Amino acid sequence: MNCLKSLIVLSALLSSQAFAKDLNLKCVATYNADKVLETELTLASGARSISFGEAQGFDFFLTHTGDNTVELQALNIDEPSRSYATAKLTDSSSFVELSIWKREFIMEVRCTLI
Repeated sequence: MNCLKSLIVLSALLSSQAFAKDLNLKCVATYNADKVLETELTLASGARSISFGEAQGFDFFLTHTGDNTVELQALNIDEPSRSYATAKLTDSSSFVELSIWKREFIMEVRCTLI
């Protein structure tokens, strides 16, 4: 019986991996409306905390959490603090966006499927 359960679990994992796909993204960061970062990258299915750049004291990371869901993270090195945004990316109009407002600045980051 344990062998059958193991086969079922393995089959389910392999099936989900077959439908998982890499995501091609374009990410743009602006600081007080000035573009400070623009990059294109491929986020592999299951990728964990991939760094895609830094600007104005922030480090930016993406995580592919499965089912086309992406987590965008901004680490503010100066404070320190972390901000997160999550979105399901399904077509070329899909994006994940994060805005950080402070008295001194506004940092905005958007990653869009390409």
